[in-house]
Amino acid sequence: MRLIPILIAATAFALSAPFVLLGDGNSLRDETLDAKAPQRNVSLSAMLISASNEKGDSDRRLAAYVPNLKTSLRFESFQLIGQATARVEMPGSTEIALPQGQTVKVEVAYYGEGKVWMRVIWMDGDRQVMNVVYTKWDRGKPAVAGTTKDGQNLALLITPR
Repeated sequence: MRLIPILIAATAFALSAPFVLLGDGNSLRDETLDAKAPQRNVSLSAMLISASNEKGDSDRRLAAYVPNLKTSLRFESFQLIGQATARVEMPGSTEIALPQGQTVKVEVAYYGEGKVWMRVIWMDGDRQVMNVVYTKWDRGKPAVAGTTKDGQNLALLITPR
């Protein structure tokens, strides 16, 4: 019967994972978090950015991110609207408030080798803009997302450190 080797392989893979997602994947239960993990907490930086198709200078505070923003979102210039940070013990979650009624809910866990697992839920008031999971995400690497609100193009950068 071919089903048994596949089940054995799937079970072995699931048991070797650094965490186990339960149910529909909407929650994290950390089963094997390494007690000797170099950093048991993570600092999160969230930046709300206005994006434009108009050629022009971008905000100097975004200089390190502009190439990534241009590649990811295909806009020409960017202005920082606001930013906030939070520190989270892993595994754990936090909510980060940004200007214009924007909120970012983040759930994080240590993935191993200096990487994190991150669920990011971007809210505009009561409206969910984005709900995405990043696995094996490098610390220091920003995650980029975009939306439009009242004719304004918005970008979100969230960086685990």
